[in-house]
Amino acid sequence: MLPFSPTRPRLASIADKSGFLVALAVMLVVTLAVYQGSVLALAAVACAALFALLMPTTATIVSISWILLVRPNAKLLQSTIAGFTVTEVDLLVLLALAASSRIPRKAESPQRPSRLADWMPLLAWPIWLLLRTFIPQAGNLTFGSPLIDLRILSAYVLLIPIWMIASRRGSTTLIRLICYSAYAACLIAVVAWSMARLSLLGPGSYPLVNIAAGAAQDVRPGGEILMPVLAVLLVFNRAPLFLRSRWLSFALLLGEILVSQTLSIVIASVAGILLVLLSNWHYISLAKRVIIIALLLGSGFVALSGGGSQNGNADVGSRFNLTERIGQNSAQYRVAEAETMAIIYEDEPLVLAVGTGPGSFVSFTDGLVHEVKDLTHNVYNNLILKTGIVGLVLFTGGFVFTFCRNWAQPNILTRVLFGSLGAIGVLSMTVPFVSTVSGLTALLCLGGLAVSQTVNARPARAGALN
Repeated sequence: MLPFSPTRPRLASIADKSGFLVALAVMLVVTLAVYQGSVLALAAVACAALFALLMPTTATIVSISWILLVRPNAKLLQSTIAGFTVTEVDLLVLLALAASSRIPRKAESPQRPSRLADWMPLLAWPIWLLLRTFIPQAGNLTFGSPLIDLRILSAYVLLIPIWMIASRRGSTTLIRLICYSAYAACLIAVVAWSMARLSLLGPGSYPLVNIAAGAAQDVRPGGEILMPVLAVLLVFNRAPLFLRSRWLSFALLLGEILVSQTLSIVIASVAGILLVLLSNWHYISLAKRVIIIALLLGSGFVALSGGGSQNGNADVGSRFNLTERIGQNSAQYRVAEAETMAIIYEDEPLVLAVGTGPGSFVSFTDGLVHEVKDLTHNVYNNLILKTGIVGLVLFTGGFVFTFCRNWAQPNILTRVLFGSLGAIGVLSMTVPFVSTVSGLTALLCLGGLAVSQTVNARPARAGALN
């Protein structure tokens, strides 16, 4: 990476102190530009460029946070340029990349450069996906433009600003970025639910939240993939606290889970917490073990019973009711998808081995699914469909290897991050978060933290470039 002077311009120092307010102003200008026309669009571009120039740290953090929080199918800005669909996520990736190059290093932060070998496990799958593009497509399927799937690679560009944050501002800053983005998603969900109850906001899909019109009346914010990560970090005291209150932090997380009624989030959180508990069993006090186990058992009871109802029976209308959900459309929909994919793999062994290649579509005509789709609700099926078992091994193995390099270190944060990875791994069985740029960005933030842990374990080298 290029050398960077630790000297910080005074103007930038002054500007970054009011960075949050300026960030809100920039987002307001961008929002107005979307609805008012090209003149304001040019003004928005100018504001964003100035924002990145004067407040690089804030600009990078705000850009990544918005990418984490925006819902994949409800972008704020969407336009077609030269035949390509461009959204604000594409623009924010570029903004984060440009701004991160100017992030000043903390004066007390030693220079510890990363190596290509530190990143290669994470980069193995995107390299294979690019190579798979030049290999003939496989399978008796419908094919569209490879760009449909290659666009997800833009998330990997964010590894550069992610590393800049971790290396120049410290790993703590990156953890705060992840956790406060999760808190923001919780607040959005609770506020949207309250507004919906007061009839101030109707059902619909908004850039930051989806309000269902069905009987469940669930409210689903963007950034839900961060919920199990926040849960694991909070339980093991590795998350910054919302308004410095542990009770308020847990209440906010619980509020999001209750209004979104996402059973997969509960199951993933329990799996991640259990993984960390088992891997740190001898380092956790007996009292904390009892508390955590009680928490896990309570969560399991809620998942199985739906929380109960006034007549004492299970609340069959609750989305938390696992026994009811198994027979509902959402669960059967996923089963039908998996059955169709299994038939494809059985009939097309080459697809199972190396995938169809980017741009493939599957026609689902069984059970409840009657549409042509490029992705399913199971991330692992998506990886196999596009890149085969080879791609699945490279993707999952790359993250596992990146985290396991730190396993021998006497640092509970390493195991907590591994538990967060496990939680997302469980979540990916039924929710396709990681198959989107926003979801993959969350996973890459954890990967960046794992790499940072590896690099920080090495002795600092004087005069090294970063």
